[in-house]
Amino acid sequence: MSGKKSRNKGAAFEREIAAIFAEWSGGLEICRTPLSGGWARQNPAVSGDLVNITPDTVFPLHIECKKQEGWTLEAILQGHCAQFDSWWEQTITTCPKNKLPLLVFSRNYHAIWCAGWREHWDVSELYNYCIIEEKVIIQFENWLEAYSLGGIILWLNNLSSITTT
Repeated sequence: MSGKKSRNKGAAFEREIAAIFAEWSGGLEICRTPLSGGWARQNPAVSGDLVNITPDTVFPLHIECKKQEGWTLEAILQGHCAQFDSWWEQTITTCPKNKLPLLVFSRNYHAIWCAGWREHWDVSELYNYCIIEEKVIIQFENWLEAYSLGGIILWLNNLSSITTT
């Protein structure tokens, strides 16, 4: 795929995921980060591919979106997917300390998946997931059903009160 088509595909996927998170969050204005995350280099308060622009609200997730070909779920689950490893490395190295990293990824004609640190998610709330090297990998729609924005914010608040005392 040419560079322009690839960028368009990535941008369309980011818009799709932003719309899903806006609905999931109860109406927050979630949109693509200007320059697809590149803007964050000059704006440290902004990170990831998606940003919440709703005034006076909290969005506790640092989201990276990847819609690319060349990977298989089997390769990821076997730990043999350099492409996924690169995405995950980008997700965790650019994630601010006050947010939870979440990688949302897909390819043409396949389900949307997401990955996050195992320690951040109560897997008793999940079904159809895998744990690979301390990461939980789950279909995105199952993740959306299992968690609420309020529950994540509450969990983060409890975590920060434990770590600061």
